[in-house]
Amino acid sequence: MHKQIPDDLKGDVNFDSMQNALSQLLEQISKRDQKIAWINAENSAVLRVSAEKERAVLAEKEDILLRVRIQLAEREALLNEIVTSRAWKIIVLFRRVRVFLIPPNSRRALVIRQGLNIIFLPFRIIKRK
Repeated sequence: MHKQIPDDLKGDVNFDSMQNALSQLLEQISKRDQKIAWINAENSAVLRVSAEKERAVLAEKEDILLRVRIQLAEREALLNEIVTSRAWKIIVLFRRVRVFLIPPNSRRALVIRQGLNIIFLPFRIIKRK
């Protein structure tokens, strides 16, 4: 590694100290490069773990969403079954007749409600005891 130093430069510069300084700088650069490589490896490992966690969370949320969609489909099917049944149609008919004969918040509704309260009051008292 030692090269011949020209005679005209020998007196002006201390080449040994420059060579030592250069080797120290190269060593520092090497250490810095190792640290950078280590930090990059650590960051990529952290990013890999983070990405895996995100994928796991996403998969869990997709699973929950699928279960909720299945429940929604089941409930919609049940609701459709109820609404299309004969019993539902009969109940809706009775409700329409009641609303026609006794409109909500009318005097007729108030009188009927008070009458029913008087009729069922003894049963409520018995139930409490």
